[in-house]
This record gives sequence, C-alpha cells and structure tokens, in this order.
Amino acid sequence: MVKLPWFKFYHHDWLSDPALSACSQAARGFFIDLVCLMFDMPRRGVLFTQDRPWTTKEAAAAVRGDPRTNAGHMRELLRLGVLKKNEKGEIHSARLVRDESRREMEREKKRRQRVGNQ
Repeated sequence: MVKLPWFKFYHHDWLSDPALSACSQAARGFFIDLVCLMFDMPRRGVLFTQDRPWTTKEAAAAVRGDPRTNAGHMRELLRLGVLKKNEKGEIHSARLVRDESRREMEREKKRRQRVGNQ
C-alpha cells in the first residue's frame, strides 16, 4: 500500500454525521486521532496487523491519552456505529475502507488507460 502524506477530510460530513454527532466530544476527539492511526495501517482503515485484528484494548492503548478512558471511547464509537466490526472481528472505519477501495479502483482504471494508450 502506498504511503499517503494526507487524507481528504470533508468538514460537512464530519459535522453532519448523525452517529458521530451522538458521540461525546471526548469520543470525537479520540476518533480523529484513531482515524489518523487507521489511515497508516497496512490495510487502510482497518485495525489489523500481522494477520490478526486489534483488540479494543490494543487500539485504546495505541492512541494518545489514558488507555482506560480511550477504551470507553472505543466502546462508545462502536455502540453508536461510528466504528464497525466485521465478521472477522476487525475494527474499522467504513468510510476509510470505502475511500481506499475507490482510490484503488481509480488507480487501476488509470493504469489500464496508460497500458491501453501504449
């Protein structure tokens, strides 16, 4: 996966997401730090390394702040649907995963166009 130095941030989406709006201010602050961490994961948007998903406790410890408080924020974000868990137990941001899938499709489309134009 290509390391990207930045990610798109849509302020309107941030301010108008009903699930995120239902979260406490502290959980939202924790979430943006977590998004930054998830963006640099080997599988962008998924808390997963070395063939296994991260636990809530591991994710809470990886973000700045008190791990116990962070674990509460993780539970809140999962309960309200801001974060998701897939069938493998991987905690992820559906938005980051979706954006990465789109980025990959565009990259492949451009690659095919370059090959076709040769």
